Amino acid sequence: MPAVLNPDFIAANQADRTDNVREGTNAELIEYLREDIRACKARNDKVIMLWTANTEMFLLPEINALDDLEDRIANNTPLPSSVLYCIAAIKEGIIYLNGSPQNTFHPAIVELAKKNNTYLGGNDFKSG
Repeated sequence: MPAVLNPDFIAANQADRTDNVREGTNAELIEYLREDIRACKARNDKVIMLWTANTEMFLLPEINALDDLEDRIANNTPLPSSVLYCIAAIKEGIIYLNGSPQNTFHPAIVELAKKNNTYLGGNDFKSG
C-alpha cells in the first residue's frame, strides 16, 4: 500500500527509499488514510494506529489552535506525515500511538483528539 509521506520532513539521505508514496493535498491524503482506516475497521473488531516510522524533522512553530490546523490543511501547508496519519486516526475515532520522538502531538492535535473523544499516546519507543 502506498504511504503518505511529506519529503519536507525527512532526511535527504532517505529520499531514494520513498518509492511507494501517495500524492495529493493535505485534505486528499487525510481522506485517503481515513478510507484505509474504514476498510480496516470493516475487517477487524479493533483498530489501533501505531506510528513506528523514522523520526521526522521538527515543524516550527507549533500548531497551537484548531483553526490554525484547519487552515494548514485547507491551504496545503506542508505537514509531517505523522500529523496527517494522526488527524485521520482521530477523525476515525481510533487510538493513535506514537513510537517516534517527533512533533506529532502539537497542542491543536491534542485539542482535536479531546474534541473527538479519541486517545493519543506514546513518545518514542527507541530512545526514551
